[in-house]
Amino acid sequence: MPHWRKCVLGCEGDYPLFTLPKDATIRQKWLDFIFGDFPPPKKNWYICARHFTDDSFLNKGLFDKGLIGRLSLLDHAIPTRLKPFEWGQGTPVSRSVGTSCVVEMKSQGTSTTPQTAEIGIQCMLLTPTLDDQDSNGPESDEEPETDEEDPDWAPGAEESEDEDFDLEDVAETCPAAERKFIVFESCLRTLFAVCVVCSGACTVTMKQIMGTMVAVSSVCKRTDGHTRVWYSQPAHNSMPVGNLMMAAATLFSGCSPTIALNLFRHMSVGIYSLKTFFSLQRCYLIPAIQRVWNTKQQAMIMKKKGTPLRLGGAARCCSSGHTTKYGSYSLMDMNSGAVLTTHIVECNEVQSSATVELEGLKQGIRFLEQHGLTVAELITDRHMQVCKWLRTEKPDIRQRFDVWHVSKGIFKKLVAVAKKPGCASVGLWAQSISNHLCWTAATSGGDADMAVQKWTSVARHVCNIHEGHGDVFPRCEHGQMNRQWVENGSRAQKEIQAVVLSSRLLADVCQLSPPEQTSYLQSFHNVVCFFGSKQGHFLRPSLEARMILAALHFNENMAKEQARKQDRAQRWKVSYPKFKKGGAVVRPVKESDTYDYVRHLMELVWQMRLEVPFYEDVDTETSVS
Repeated sequence: MPHWRKCVLGCEGDYPLFTLPKDATIRQKWLDFIFGDFPPPKKNWYICARHFTDDSFLNKGLFDKGLIGRLSLLDHAIPTRLKPFEWGQGTPVSRSVGTSCVVEMKSQGTSTTPQTAEIGIQCMLLTPTLDDQDSNGPESDEEPETDEEDPDWAPGAEESEDEDFDLEDVAETCPAAERKFIVFESCLRTLFAVCVVCSGACTVTMKQIMGTMVAVSSVCKRTDGHTRVWYSQPAHNSMPVGNLMMAAATLFSGCSPTIALNLFRHMSVGIYSLKTFFSLQRCYLIPAIQRVWNTKQQAMIMKKKGTPLRLGGAARCCSSGHTTKYGSYSLMDMNSGAVLTTHIVECNEVQSSATVELEGLKQGIRFLEQHGLTVAELITDRHMQVCKWLRTEKPDIRQRFDVWHVSKGIFKKLVAVAKKPGCASVGLWAQSISNHLCWTAATSGGDADMAVQKWTSVARHVCNIHEGHGDVFPRCEHGQMNRQWVENGSRAQKEIQAVVLSSRLLADVCQLSPPEQTSYLQSFHNVVCFFGSKQGHFLRPSLEARMILAALHFNENMAKEQARKQDRAQRWKVSYPKFKKGGAVVRPVKESDTYDYVRHLMELVWQMRLEVPFYEDVDTETSVS
């Protein structure tokens, strides 16, 4: 309730407030209790819950346990406590205002002691008095009964503070591990169609629907009028726990919220709205992802301190189409294969989209240096801006070139040359020459002269000349070969030499990385595509969170053993490319992957609900699939 609303009797403290009922008879009894013989000076008054007995409430048991955040009165409840007392303490001083509001359960004895019966964990059985059982009283202003679904439901900021709430009051463990089931509405109505007290027929109503939670009201048709309200799940400060867990599972699994919500709507399963999802994501999910990533990242940094790093860096365009709005740059430790840091750069932060890659590298290197790490070697592609910046600003970092990027460029050039007249034979050698570059980098051991002579030997090798390549590498190491050789002095041979012996390529061959390549980063980018597809547009906070999720998943599953069948034969799936490193296989997301990081995230989200108030924001995010 707003802070300017106070109890008419001057009670101090933050307790639930109730407005005067609409029924004239009950309203007059309230006024007689509050003002006696003196007429009220104005129409609207509020009275707090401490002036009612415990049996005047419809859901006080659930409210005390913290399962719900709103307290509801019975239709004919009347305040009787003249002096406010703490609930469950002392003996209240009551004022008689005519008909008593004691809630009684019909029994064969003569006792009229108020009784309540608790059914299960989240069910509270309450019965009205016999004098009022046929009356249709007014609905409570605090929690009106409605059959309409409210998919945009979310509590206000004033309802989100609960300093005295204990985690054990709702569940001993995180509810994410508890099994959950889909229940049909017809089965729910059948379940509550019979009164649990007198076995009479009941009128079943879907009292309230809040996203994934439903409140079922069951009223006995007999004269006793036994009433039961059952909630399908616990709640915290009026926020159903299932809404939070469902939103967390949607984001942590890499699903698009639009697709996930459409799935439930096509099945007619109760679900929250897209606006509520983005509010939950902003308040709980993204901060939880940042906390877990910071913890794991700091642990990796502590292990690497004092050791010169050998990193691999690669950029990724995170937007669909030719216009780059977001670009990311990731740095990976080539010794362990773990992603150390990833940074997102928006195109309006730099002069043009062409400088996004350089800016991402600068932020990554700056982050590592601020945490006391030393970068000794960096493996990248041949981006000219990156090469110049490392050469002028970071001369102490040795730059190596990824072989895959260089060989891919050579293959494309040779394929283009093969389309020229008289150069058809070049196409037969394009793949072999590209593979020769990989062999050169792998067998040279970092010796620049050896790498250059091995590479230039291919220009003579295609003409069936296998000796006289140089003093370090005098002759070819292969055996007898039967190939279609290129004629020496022909146009095809000259075109091959123009590509192979270009000055820039010869300078770059000296910097080829012998053992490690950035193909592991390409595998990481496949995981990023799983968590944040380019077919959907995400705002920057969401995109950063999905990049971090991809890094957490990749780091956890990077060293898994390759799946094998019972006959020990390797099982390959052609849906994703595979990259080997040290006998292990680094692959994108698969069914056999582990998700320990998701368990940590779920537990953290469950704890953060006690720390962070939840509120809706008018600015929502769009997700286009």
